[in-house]
Amino acid sequence: MDPAGQAAVAAPSSSAILAADKG
Repeated sequence: MDPAGQAAVAAPSSSAILAADKG
């Protein structure tokens, strides 16, 4: 499992995670 994926689920700001994931 990707740590970023788990962070996206745990983190309250999914938008920030998605933006970070895209780069």
